[in-house]
Amino acid sequence: IEEMREAGSFFTGQILATATVKAFPSAVTFDSIILDPTCGAGNLLIECSRMLGVEKNLSSTLKKWGKVLWGFDIHESFIESTKLRLVIEALRRGVNKDCSIEDALSFFINIQVKDVLTLTKNDVSEVTHAILNPPFSIWPSPNKYYWKSGKINAAGIVFDHFLRIFPEGCFFSAILPDVLRSGSR
Repeated sequence: IEEMREAGSFFTGQILATATVKAFPSAVTFDSIILDPTCGAGNLLIECSRMLGVEKNLSSTLKKWGKVLWGFDIHESFIESTKLRLVIEALRRGVNKDCSIEDALSFFINIQVKDVLTLTKNDVSEVTHAILNPPFSIWPSPNKYYWKSGKINAAGIVFDHFLRIFPEGCFFSAILPDVLRSGSR
């Protein structure tokens, strides 16, 4: 909890997570690649996993989920929590535990510690669905693409970055602060 406070992290509740996933104009399937570039503890990815089926065994389920569910965060503890919570979600849905926790966590190769602003078009070229609840904190205005100086809302910086790099045809569903619509800092 202390690390969450220090990071200024506030996570998506169940009702909002469900609404955000349902807002996709195209269904989440095993042919999808879903990225939450600021995944935190994984609430949105867990909700996306609920759109996917399960196999009989944990390992078979996580192999399939691991190809579809991608998530990044700068905090290693959040990445570990996301992976563990996805394992728990699969077990909660009735799969047979047929592997160790270490093996189970290893299936999520696309859930990694990464700085969202370092991602390039190549990093996200396969993404079909992007789901975001970016940080709402205040960051210094980047030098590139911004005419404002000073501090601005981080959600705008993150969302703008992804609008520039996500592939054409990628579906977005995002939770964004009203300040992006109203224009105030």
